[in-house]
Amino acid sequence: MKSPLARARRGAQGFDRRWRDLPLRTRLTTVASLAATLAIVSVIAVAYIAVRHELRTQIDRQLHRQARELKVQNDPFNGGGYTINTGAGDLGGYSQSVAANGQTGPHSDPLPVSAEDVRIARAGHGSAIRDAEFRGEPVRILTTGGA
Repeated sequence: MKSPLARARRGAQGFDRRWRDLPLRTRLTTVASLAATLAIVSVIAVAYIAVRHELRTQIDRQLHRQARELKVQNDPFNGGGYTINTGAGDLGGYSQSVAANGQTGPHSDPLPVSAEDVRIARAGHGSAIRDAEFRGEPVRILTTGGA
């Protein structure tokens, strides 16, 4: 039984032989097609990354703005809550109050709570932004202290 390296070497030699047997025009066309495909895939990848970054930046800015404009209705742990002030074109959102012990307020949406959220609640200041899943959907969560 041949080793995997020997089989790979034999396969490469066979490919090389078949490649050299092709007419020059076919080889040039193949190389040009592969180069064009690589260029197109590279441009698409860069565009995807740039657009994704821009959209996430817009969402993050909106979350920070909405957090600054959050309307507190009494004490969120004793019957009150928060109202998210959405402007024209803004996405709606969820709000949740987290106590220093990690418990959420009774009028909160059941968003996932992380250790960083509890740390910010204990400190009463700071902020963190992260991705999570809520009701089977991906969400962007901004945690701020001292709202």
